[in-house]
Amino acid sequence: MIQSLKEKKKYKISTINLEDVREIREEVLYLNFSKSYARYELDTHLKTIHYGLSRDDKILSILSLIETPCKYFLKKKTIQIRGMATKLAYQRKGFGSILLEEVKRKIYEFMHYEILWCNSRLESIRFYEKNGFTVTGDKFTIKDIGLHKVLYYKIK
Repeated sequence: MIQSLKEKKKYKISTINLEDVREIREEVLYLNFSKSYARYELDTHLKTIHYGLSRDDKILSILSLIETPCKYFLKKKTIQIRGMATKLAYQRKGFGSILLEEVKRKIYEFMHYEILWCNSRLESIRFYEKNGFTVTGDKFTIKDIGLHKVLYYKIK
């Protein structure tokens, strides 16, 4: 697990190219699916932002922020995490948490959202909980992908 500030500085977190995002989505989230699964409807929307954590110019972890309402917070300004993934060789080493922490900071400091939320696969719920998210609602199925739950993080 990466813990020291010195080690965190070895990594760069920035907005990244959509094609790089889709490539990692295909490799990690949709390995045995058609490439079309890695292409989200709002990927190119003006308010969608794609972030990546990289080391030595190699992207290790990604996520997309898409402005979409959450049915549990209809009176709040919400933004959704979609397609968060870390390359397989780098999973469980803290990279996703570092990326998520920096993105939460950016949302807090520079954006006007109150709630950050996601639809998480059941096997990823613990990751989000460790990063301050709270589970809400019932399990639901996303066709072909499987069971999910909604998690949220209060920004403001």
